Amino acid sequence: MAWLITGGAGYIGAHVVRVFRDAGEACVVIDDLSAGLRERVPDDVPFYEGSVLDAGLLDRILTEHVIVGVVHLAGKKSVPESIADPALYERVNVDGMRAMLASCERNGVRHFVFSSTAAVYGMVDSSSAITEDVPVAPINPYGQTKLDAEHLLEKATTGGAMQAIAFRYFNVGGATAPELEDLHGQNLLPILYRALESGTPVRVFGTALPTRDGSCIRDYVHVQDIAEAHLAAARYLMDSPRRGFEVLNLGTGNGSTVLEVIDAVSASEGRPVPWIAAGPRTGDPVASTCDSTRAGSLLGWHGSRTLAQIVARPKG
Repeated sequence: MAWLITGGAGYIGAHVVRVFRDAGEACVVIDDLSAGLRERVPDDVPFYEGSVLDAGLLDRILTEHVIVGVVHLAGKKSVPESIADPALYERVNVDGMRAMLASCERNGVRHFVFSSTAAVYGMVDSSSAITEDVPVAPINPYGQTKLDAEHLLEKATTGGAMQAIAFRYFNVGGATAPELEDLHGQNLLPILYRALESGTPVRVFGTALPTRDGSCIRDYVHVQDIAEAHLAAARYLMDSPRRGFEVLNLGTGNGSTVLEVIDAVSASEGRPVPWIAAGPRTGDPVASTCDSTRAGSLLGWHGSRTLAQIVARPKG
């Protein structure tokens, strides 16, 4: 028996694959390699290059292997790209979920873990940590398509045939091996590492905000903690007789300012990250932190790794 991990050659997906494999859980990977790297997938893990929109390929995987559940990480995640090409995001994130669920129904797969996002909350700006009960109000096509995919998944569970968990995680960082590092151009840590290498200063959007040092506060969670949450969810779904749909936040609850992250990277790398102040961006919340109490109660999961561990680059 194995879990199908879609997007398993991506940054987060590759960590999930390693965690499952190291825990003795067999897995199979499908990835179209639009953002993932084939070399991230261990040689002993069956790999299929292709899209989750390919119904024939999905059915072939689910019949060639005894698939007990799906961890669905395949999708697009760039906010600017989603604004420029919303149809692409609708096709990949929403139609991709629809195709995956249809294949699961045809092939009797009843367990599903979905990689969603805290972007579904939209412009929540609060000194209090965000719970799953906060109203969702996405402000860009990326967040909206992830929310639409959640709705499709919830609908698939209403008849009692499927059991599913959707994770809304906050700002993911870190890596456990050099080949698994985040290469996404718009995430903060890769931006800071590139600034160190190039000497080009990073623009800090907002330095006079009502926070402890004037910069935005965000909740950063280590990618290994995220991967371990997926394993915990998979085992929970297999062990629990209850069918239904759960939404769980993943984060630490400990917000860090942008300047604190810059200082942490500077300390870890032994040289200062160059930066310059810029005005705050329209639509950026001043503070956004996560309440993951529900994940702790249901799965026994906690985002335990520190900011220093998140920014420490793995050695080759």
